[in-house]
Amino acid sequence: MNSINFVFNSNSLSLYFEEWINLAALIKLTLKIKMMLKQIFTYFLLLVILSCTSHPSVLNGNSLPFMQIGNNMSAMNFNDHESPDEPLKLNFLKPLTVDTTLRLGTYIKSLYQDQSGNMWIGTFFESIYKYNGKSLLNLHNNEGLMGNNIRGIAEDRLGNIWFATNDGLLRYDGSEFTVLKRKDGLICDEVSSIIIDKSGLIWVGTEDGLCTYDGKSFTPFVLPSAEISGVDYIHQAPRMINSIFQDAQENIWVAQNGGGVYRINNKIRSKSDETYTHYSEKNGLCNNFITGISGDKAGNIWMSSRFNGVSKFDGKSFTHYSKDQGLSSNFVWKVFEDKAGALWFPTAGAGVCKFDGTSFKTFTVQDGLADNFVQTIMEDKEGILWFGTSSGLSSYDGKTFKSNNKSRGGC
Repeated sequence: MNSINFVFNSNSLSLYFEEWINLAALIKLTLKIKMMLKQIFTYFLLLVILSCTSHPSVLNGNSLPFMQIGNNMSAMNFNDHESPDEPLKLNFLKPLTVDTTLRLGTYIKSLYQDQSGNMWIGTFFESIYKYNGKSLLNLHNNEGLMGNNIRGIAEDRLGNIWFATNDGLLRYDGSEFTVLKRKDGLICDEVSSIIIDKSGLIWVGTEDGLCTYDGKSFTPFVLPSAEISGVDYIHQAPRMINSIFQDAQENIWVAQNGGGVYRINNKIRSKSDETYTHYSEKNGLCNNFITGISGDKAGNIWMSSRFNGVSKFDGKSFTHYSKDQGLSSNFVWKVFEDKAGALWFPTAGAGVCKFDGTSFKTFTVQDGLADNFVQTIMEDKEGILWFGTSSGLSSYDGKTFKSNNKSRGGC
């Protein structure tokens, strides 16, 4: 009797879950229809706006037409992808010109101005924005085929734009996106950093290490794993590459998560121990958790850290800058040098610091900055500085900040 009751109850339970599964499928279909109707309504609204308004360029006014298309509209079309061995390709539909009162996405991680003057804005959560001086376009994929977190942007000699994303390496040739992933030879789909060196070789930093791409195939560059177990508030990825930089001598500098910095002799490009030099706290580096590497006109290498400020390396020795020397925070993203030679230190929560070689001056939301969490800095061809923050984008003309912020918070 107990056995019979057990079977009966199991079948009843199975039917019960089956009903819930069917109900969940119905709800999912209903939501999908609702999203499609919302897209149609949004597109219709944009057409009405376009027919009633004009959209002058505001690039020379040091401001940007901010918008928020968000997750409900995509300006992409996906090709049929019959072969799993071929890179996925995505095509643009007709570009959208939008109302200049709309807002840009929030958490901005990367900024880049290409050879044609277009500004590319990489965000977390809302993918890529392209600004051509007149209109702002959000390139977003709702189908999960393109990563929504953009960690780095680079341009090759042919004018292709490359994006480091949380779901592969993206290449845009002016009309089409190509997505390169693990199945194409990439060592890890979580791409964290990218540069293109002077020879045209693409260096790709991922959560699982470093590799290069010559346009045809990926080649791993093996580095030792960092010892980060037991460290609090750190992503446990001991091979993750946070930043890549090439110096004037064509050496490649690589920041590893908790592993300090490696200087790779780019002229050898083999895997033997002699091809790189390792810098860590043991030989003078400020901290092993380096967030960014950059260089200045004098040839110094600047290595910013998560916990202990910044180290400047002149080729022989380190000089440290932290809160003790006037920095507003010891958590600093990649240092940026402007055309005038001033150095800018973006911090996590304490604004941005300008260094004139002697002292620091700090700018915060009190001065017009969109947010005190600043992740990236870019200078455009007109000499305007742009700051990517956790609450949107700010511009600075040397006198005044202009911001359009939408709070999300960040680090």
